[in-house]
Amino acid sequence: MLQQAATLLPKNTVSPAAGEPLPAGIRRLHLYLIKPSKYDDDGYVIRYLRGVLPSNTLSTLFSLTEDQHRSGALGDGLEVRTTVIDETVQMVPVRRILRRANRQRDTRTVIALVGVQTNQFPRASDLALQFRDGGLPVMIGGFHVSGLLALIPQIPDDIRHLMERGVTIVKGEVEDKWGGLLSDALHGRLRPMYDYLQEKPDLYSKPIPAVHDSYMKRFAFPGFGTIDAGRGCPFDCSFCTIINVQGKVMRHRSEQLIEQRVRNDYHSKGINFYFFTDDNFARNKNWEAIFDKLIRLRRDEGLNLGFIMQVDVLSYKIPGFIARAKEAGCCSVFIGMESINQKNLEAAGKTQNDVDDFKNLIAAWHNAGIITHVGYILGFPHDTAESIRDDIRRLREEVRPDLASFFILTPIPGSMDHLRCVQRGDEIDSDYNRYDSFHETTVHPSFRTGELQAAYQEAWKTFYGTANMKDVLLRSHGKTYWDIFKNIVWYKSAILEGQHPMISGFFRLKDRTSRRPGYAVEGRLVHFRRRVRETARLLRSWWALLLELEEIWLQTHVRSRVRIAYVKDLQHRAADAVLQIKGLGGKEMKQRLLELIHQFRGDDAWEFRRHLDGMLQKLKDFDTRQALQGATDQIRALQRQLEMHLRSASASGGPAAAGTSSPGAAAATPLTVLPRRRFNLLSVQRISSREPLRRFWRRTRKNLKTGRWFRINPVLVVINLVRDTRLTLAFFYGLVAAKHRYTNLEA
Repeated sequence: MLQQAATLLPKNTVSPAAGEPLPAGIRRLHLYLIKPSKYDDDGYVIRYLRGVLPSNTLSTLFSLTEDQHRSGALGDGLEVRTTVIDETVQMVPVRRILRRANRQRDTRTVIALVGVQTNQFPRASDLALQFRDGGLPVMIGGFHVSGLLALIPQIPDDIRHLMERGVTIVKGEVEDKWGGLLSDALHGRLRPMYDYLQEKPDLYSKPIPAVHDSYMKRFAFPGFGTIDAGRGCPFDCSFCTIINVQGKVMRHRSEQLIEQRVRNDYHSKGINFYFFTDDNFARNKNWEAIFDKLIRLRRDEGLNLGFIMQVDVLSYKIPGFIARAKEAGCCSVFIGMESINQKNLEAAGKTQNDVDDFKNLIAAWHNAGIITHVGYILGFPHDTAESIRDDIRRLREEVRPDLASFFILTPIPGSMDHLRCVQRGDEIDSDYNRYDSFHETTVHPSFRTGELQAAYQEAWKTFYGTANMKDVLLRSHGKTYWDIFKNIVWYKSAILEGQHPMISGFFRLKDRTSRRPGYAVEGRLVHFRRRVRETARLLRSWWALLLELEEIWLQTHVRSRVRIAYVKDLQHRAADAVLQIKGLGGKEMKQRLLELIHQFRGDDAWEFRRHLDGMLQKLKDFDTRQALQGATDQIRALQRQLEMHLRSASASGGPAAAGTSSPGAAAATPLTVLPRRRFNLLSVQRISSREPLRRFWRRTRKNLKTGRWFRINPVLVVINLVRDTRLTLAFFYGLVAAKHRYTNLEA
């Protein structure tokens, strides 16, 4: 699941008394809070021009540092400066930091590499040694060192090597110890290791994570904040590190402090959307009080707030939980579904998940108009290539979540899976950089090398394929359409670049010299040429993605109720035609269909052809009754989808849906008799596909390549260029300007 809890940790240090004398000649503490990234498969640090998910660890430690400074606990008259660096969106300027530290003799510069997960540990280690070579005190904390040392008693060689080089290892959570740890760094008395794993702090009155102003400007959604409203998890999933680092006893923050932080950030920083990073918000004992505070802020103070949270599959059975979440501003939930194979769930210790209940789970959240996003793991003991393919099909067609994140089962240090692998002596990958849940790290008995990776990639491509995305958007709640679409843009963009969406952003950057040891640093010209080629390929891929997304939008965007009714009538007529030609021979059947299609003109013809497209594909062998039945079933399914749209339109008020009578009743209803509206440059209600434009440009390119210039009509080129531009502008306007409808207080 999405893990970004604050875990930079210390050992049994007593917080200093206020007024402790400062070290001789030191007037200032400059703390660098650095969240390292990871290396890609070519050895380059993964960094983006704009990120998507900010780090809650950075916000937590920034808030704790500010609290220590305000209290004066670090010493009277000490100036404290905190620099926040997230390497996924910022360069870590090692040389600049070292030069500044050497110039400022009255400043103690301290490096804290925070929230380090296993796949980030190699990069964190390299940074730590660079700073240590420059003479600066360095600390490393996070889930990797905390989880690994929680279950394995001996200190691994890589961590021991860091300690021998003077790097301080911090285990556990630091809310109660942060001041003492900073004081030790300030006075030059850092120890090799601090262990707070057994001392779980009471979070209730601790400072709420605070958003650093300049940090948020580096993300695509600067109004996005994070808060861990609670920590811990009561379940026993064998692949998870949460229970061995943050414990199974649930702890939570004060609802009053959360309310105060949300209100202040809304008015002073424009933060109106939050990710509650709790591994399982539904098991936060204070969920009801927190929801009540958010409801009051929305209802009584008019704050336009929204949030997403992580929950378990049983959350929908908690009385009132979904209704209160919706009222509080919840727009999306991330659900740890993990698998729809019950044997796999049992093998992973996830006994609380019941496959037979997943449909009810998704339906319950959908009925509240809340987006469902499930986490799904591949590579469990009972998985095979065929079973994964079938399970993903069932996930799409039967369970039907809006979004899914796929992961490869990975024995993360700190999990029981990793401990068992070590105890059994299993063959596991020694390169922690690959422990990112999208690389193979173990040998699976049912897969040859590379097959599980291929199944993982296929899962992404099929779930986020055009067909499923159309289905998801067509059945989406009207107020969640654009929020789902924005996530699709993010996910498909990450897929193009071969990265997992949870660590990706927008537009990859590669620093020539920030390369993993063992990889050659390219010359400037060689690197420039490589980046030009990569950027050109990426831009071409983005252009193809734009056209694909535009087509999905045109076929799914919400149009007028009259238009929906009219399209439904076309579908009824298509289905009726199939039933009428059921007993005809192949040639007669094809001729009757063509005659029916030719009854339409313009957009009507294209609309009708689109609904018959799937059927004609199945009718290549016109003498096969099975193919005819398949086509009939497909069109009946289209009818059911339109029925859902009509029920939704009827439930929201307005005129009764026209054209809901028996097939053919509105056969004479042409598109041109629909109600006329004032001209709108960005209106595309009468356009349901860009296929006519695609065909025109395809013919034009073919004529250009074959030298048949005389066949190109320049007037049509201009007209279609204007049409294409208009479609693209309308699409971007809808994507960028669409408001977060989940925050509508009238909803």
